[in-house]
Amino acid sequence: MSAAGPKLSAGALEGRPFHRDDWPLILALHRAPLAARWLLPPGDEASPARARRVAAAFAEDWAAEGFGPYRWRRGGRAIGYGGLARRVIEGAPEIELLIALTPESWGQGAASAIGCAALEADGPRRSDGSGAHAVGGASVLARIRPDNVAAERLALRLGFEAAGESGWRGLALAHWRWRPGGAIGGGTGGVMGGNTP
Repeated sequence: MSAAGPKLSAGALEGRPFHRDDWPLILALHRAPLAARWLLPPGDEASPARARRVAAAFAEDWAAEGFGPYRWRRGGRAIGYGGLARRVIEGAPEIELLIALTPESWGQGAASAIGCAALEADGPRRSDGSGAHAVGGASVLARIRPDNVAAERLALRLGFEAAGESGWRGLALAHWRWRPGGAIGGGTGGVMGGNTP
């Protein structure tokens, strides 16, 4: 699969692979106080340089793995990002679900639709060359700040189960895990495991 990647639809939402030049969307999310609360560690500030690094990392996911976060739009307007990304977390390889939406998009079912689409998508493939669907043979991790109740509810609705915790840049993060064969549900919310590189 090329870095261009597939387009993905979820109801009225349209997703396409995240590109390096999508960094203004990251910057807008980081500058929106309600979203930044969940995306940035305390003391970190939004900046064009940081937004460019995040966008480059998302684009590299697509180039290296053939899957990664999508840039999502509703009615032609960018509302955020969401999808699966391969990460090394505490020394172990993981597939992580990332979702971050503009606060104006919260509570409208977009996070649920994006989460379901990402878990059901047949684009993610293992890097071992097996061609197996990423969620067909591996669990998916969502890391969520324990005080992000809406994201935890979303994780439950998507079929994730509580699975421990870890630290990230001075924050404690709850781990939520979706296992192969697990039900994929739906719900509302806006930022789930959207911690940026």
